[in-house]
Amino acid sequence: MASPDAGPCAVCAAAEAKRCAGCKRVAYCGRECQRRDWPAHRLACRSAADAARAAELAARLWGGSIAAQEREMDALERLPRDELRRAAGAALGATPSDTSSSSSSTADAPASDAEAEAAAAAAAAANPIAQCVLGSRLRDGKGGEDEDAAAALALFRQAAARGVVAALNNLGLAAAEGIGQPRSAATAAAFFAKAAESGLAQAQNSLGVLLVQGDGVPRDEAGGFAWCARSAALGDVNGLTSVGSLQLEGRGAARDAAAALASFRLAAERGHALAQYQLGLLLDEGDDGVERDAAAAESWLRKAAAQGMSEAKDALRDLRRDAAREAKAAAGAGAGGARARE
Repeated sequence: MASPDAGPCAVCAAAEAKRCAGCKRVAYCGRECQRRDWPAHRLACRSAADAARAAELAARLWGGSIAAQEREMDALERLPRDELRRAAGAALGATPSDTSSSSSSTADAPASDAEAEAAAAAAAAANPIAQCVLGSRLRDGKGGEDEDAAAALALFRQAAARGVVAALNNLGLAAAEGIGQPRSAATAAAFFAKAAESGLAQAQNSLGVLLVQGDGVPRDEAGGFAWCARSAALGDVNGLTSVGSLQLEGRGAARDAAAALASFRLAAERGHALAQYQLGLLLDEGDDGVERDAAAAESWLRKAAAQGMSEAKDALRDLRRDAAREAKAAAGAGAGGARARE
């Protein structure tokens, strides 16, 4: 019986050729025939491979896509405490950790088949997006919930196991910040990588930053820049700001102050305080391909300072002090010139 991975060669029609590893659709008898057909096959191969990856991702994700998850998350975030708990399958008046500990401590008796089936049915009925939203409230102590890091992590794990990408990202953030556990950059990187590969922009930026810093993973500035750039391409303001910083420093890519200016501006115009601060500094100092613009610099620094950024407030004070000195020096030079003419 012919192998499903075999077929006639697309170039010479030889039997039992092996299918292309990329698209799995076209077969070749060897490298020579594959090289000859590659100019014509290349685009079809890549589009088929991309479609296969997209289909695999959709099957793995709850709701079929990150966009669908985000829409549902926006709706669930508006629910009052009791409604959200019901959707998440959490007992009212108790955190998930309370209910799990109480059930396990009842004389340590094994659950009956009926109880096990009921528990499995309840778990299947729970909405994993609601579990992720409830986990965020418990982590932050908001939405009428007391802060409970252990319960938050338990909910994030349940949601992640059912394909909620934001839950993977939240597990990464918890590991990176040491929430409910000792800090572990390596664990954070592993969670961020899973979420980043699924297409979550925030996780792509977080993974990129860890790679650039070599925090928990081997340092890889080029790889880190690439992940940050993927995040920026999806419009993530943190990704745009990271890309701007790396472009300005020449880390992971050639130094390009003009490109950094453009990256900072895109994020700054969407209200990102750090980008506004970086943009203000760059415009104040000027650089290759970037003209100094003191008025614009002050405007952006004001916006960052208005969001409570202390560094921007300090930069504004320095900028005004320097402007006052320059004005005084100019006035002195003007007076000296007038006396000389007399």
